[in-house]
Amino acid sequence: MTEHTPSILDLKLYWINFALYCTVLYFLLRNKVATGWRERQARLAAEVAAHRKELETVEAELRQLQNQLASAPEVAAALKAEIARDAGRESAQIVTDAKKKAEKIAAHVAASLATEKKAGEAAVRKEIAQIVIERALTTLRGSLNAESDRPLREASLGSIRELMN
Repeated sequence: MTEHTPSILDLKLYWINFALYCTVLYFLLRNKVATGWRERQARLAAEVAAHRKELETVEAELRQLQNQLASAPEVAAALKAEIARDAGRESAQIVTDAKKKAEKIAAHVAASLATEKKAGEAAVRKEIAQIVIERALTTLRGSLNAESDRPLREASLGSIRELMN
């Protein structure tokens, strides 16, 4: 007997089985695979669109920040100028307030001095009046006695009699 050498034709039945299996699988899975593929494709497209939109947003924010960074020296200069103006206004206000307070203090001091001067003058007048009264009493006590006082009393009584008549 001769020995048989293997050939491709020996696999003919297997190839038919394989072709039938692939055909059945194709008909069974074609809708699911196509639907899954479309869903995956749509999901990927949506993700790409979302990431593209996010990228545009980030790029816009980056441009805005770059513009702000570019204008930072001008903003800093404007802030310094505003601070300097505010400091000038505040210092002028402080000086004005200090002058007003100084004027009030000067007016108060002047009023106090005037009051003290009047009080001092009144005290001096009172003391002078006291001294004058004491000297007058001393002089009267020394110069008036019963004899020297008689003509004055009689003249006073005479004036009273005339008035009564």
